[in-house]
Amino acid sequence: MLKSLSINNIVLIDKAEIAFTSGLCVLTGETGSGKSILLDALGLTIGFRSNLRLIGNDENRAQILAEFDISKNKICQGLLKEYEMLDVENPGQLRIRRIIQENSASRVFINDIACGVNLLAQIGETLVEIHGQHDQRGLLNPSTHLAILDEFADNEILLDELKKIYENLRITEAKISDLKSKKEQAQKEKDYLEHVVKELEDADLKPDEEVKLTSEKDQLIGKEKILKFLSELNNHITEASSQLIAAQRILLRSNNIIENFLPEKKEEFEKLNDKIDQQTGEIDSAISSFESFIKKISAAENNLEEIEERLFFIRSLARKFNTQIAELPNIILDAKEKLKLISNQEEITTNLETQHSTLLQQYQKIANELSKRRKESAKILSQKVEEELKFLKMEDVKFSIKLTANPLPLTTTTGLDHIRFTASTNKNPFDDISKIASGGELSRFMLALKVALTGIKSIPTMIFDEIDVGIGGSAADAVGRRLKMLSENLQILVVTHQPQIAAKAETHFKISKISADKKIRTVIHNLDSKNREIEIARMLSGETISYEAVAAAKSLIATS
Repeated sequence: MLKSLSINNIVLIDKAEIAFTSGLCVLTGETGSGKSILLDALGLTIGFRSNLRLIGNDENRAQILAEFDISKNKICQGLLKEYEMLDVENPGQLRIRRIIQENSASRVFINDIACGVNLLAQIGETLVEIHGQHDQRGLLNPSTHLAILDEFADNEILLDELKKIYENLRITEAKISDLKSKKEQAQKEKDYLEHVVKELEDADLKPDEEVKLTSEKDQLIGKEKILKFLSELNNHITEASSQLIAAQRILLRSNNIIENFLPEKKEEFEKLNDKIDQQTGEIDSAISSFESFIKKISAAENNLEEIEERLFFIRSLARKFNTQIAELPNIILDAKEKLKLISNQEEITTNLETQHSTLLQQYQKIANELSKRRKESAKILSQKVEEELKFLKMEDVKFSIKLTANPLPLTTTTGLDHIRFTASTNKNPFDDISKIASGGELSRFMLALKVALTGIKSIPTMIFDEIDVGIGGSAADAVGRRLKMLSENLQILVVTHQPQIAAKAETHFKISKISADKKIRTVIHNLDSKNREIEIARMLSGETISYEAVAAAKSLIATS
């Protein structure tokens, strides 16, 4: 609810600090006293468009500060939390400051955090509804009619189910579209893909083939040097081996000499013999390896041209596919995947289309149930509104909720129905409420609708402007009674000229003009009981307040 409003330099309001309470609050005053200025100021704090003409004459800027109690407004708290503007220390409090200045853009601060006007308007829609001649939001906005009817019909569970199916439908449709797009593209590439697979598979590429071929090529290019080196090395090792074998034979032939004349060295000579055995074995192994390698190189004398042709071939493939040689096997895999997609496309598409058809049937079933409930609830709500209109002395007004349906497969998150609130006056054709009613009638229409929707969640603060235009007596009393009823659960602010309505308020503000320092100012007073009686007496009798008028005012207050 709105707790307070601070106004600085708005038109004729120099400074004003207004504290609001819950329940029914009325604003009264002479015509032209500035009641609309107060609503304009409040409108700025909930996202209405600014106008430099609202800036007063004292300085070139104006400021409005509004404070709201949002402790029970979970929607507003959620929105503030989403945009990281919730006051974590006081989550139940909301401060909105709006500054308009000449030669400068309007500035907005929510809980002292700068934001844009669009976000302010979004937040404002969770705080205040203004109904009157210039109202463009709330119940007169056709986009809200469906949500209002669904809340009245208690369709929340069905709507949640429908939304989930709708989202799955969109996902399935996107998959089908994507798959068809890929299929068409892949189909165009089929011949090319088959050629790619055949060409690369015929190439019979081996892992690390380029590295191995390059190494072999380098060896063949250095073949003469390699053979000379290996032959010389092999000859010297063979010669060394022969020398070791000759030395070993000498040891064996001299065994008697060692036993007779060098017995103390016998063990040492035996160890030497063993070492010669070991080394000759290792040398024989190395000689065998060298000879094998020499034979291999010698046998490859005619392979250099083949190796160079193979390297040229696989490198040209890599250039052709604009990739590295090591990535050519992945080109084959990718091409095969695309070919597989083509072959499996029909089956996958058929399955998705079957799934889509099933989802559409589920959607239609719930949407039809919603439509049925909406039609039934529309009749009940229309009857309730017409009953309220009769109570408000608008017997010639008829109210009707028009439902039109979208044809399948056109779907939305809310079903197949379009909803419009329409009315007929004096037996004229039905049309949009905003087109057939005046400002005062619009406000009373909204009042009737709000009373009929009692129990349905609503914006916590409602403002009715010009609700009493063209009525008086019993009609004004009826309007006052319904406003009083609404104020039991909501904060209701009413701009009124009718004493029957003013007498029913818990809080009464008087708006008036005064002349000070050769300037005309608008001032706002929260009336105490005595001044309230005087103001209601003025509303009853006019400028001259008689004793009888005061007595009538007291009686009217007492019986309200």
